[in-house]
Amino acid sequence: MKPEEILKRKPMMKHRSSGLLRFLPVLVLFALSAAPGASADSPMDELELEAMARKAKTRAEHVAVAKQYRLRAESFEAEAKKHEAEVQKILSRPASPLELKWPAMARKSWQLERQLAMQARRAAQEAYEKADWHLRRSIEIEADE
Repeated sequence: MKPEEILKRKPMMKHRSSGLLRFLPVLVLFALSAAPGASADSPMDELELEAMARKAKTRAEHVAVAKQYRLRAESFEAEAKKHEAEVQKILSRPASPLELKWPAMARKSWQLERQLAMQARRAAQEAYEKADWHLRRSIEIEADE
């Protein structure tokens, strides 16, 4: 192909990009509506929650922080259950020849899932402890009033 013919050709991406630009506002609105914190029953971001916990002075603020920590703990527990179910699924599969002949050399993906489940359970326990602390603090504030 000659250089003059290459310059005369129309770019092929022109039509595709204009179609994408038409749907861009819809994608932006969808992303904003599905943003974290859009629902009252969804757990907050960790940094926001810690800042909210540090600033809590009144009974209502401590109760709100405790609720967020409870939601966070419940989401960690759901994550742990998901990982434990994955462990059971992996362990129920038949062993590969490599696992049968050289078990020490075979990858043990169930160990990673079990570790992730354990980490999620520990994080849930921490979140429950923080929620309990904020609930106790809210009761103390109410008693002082």
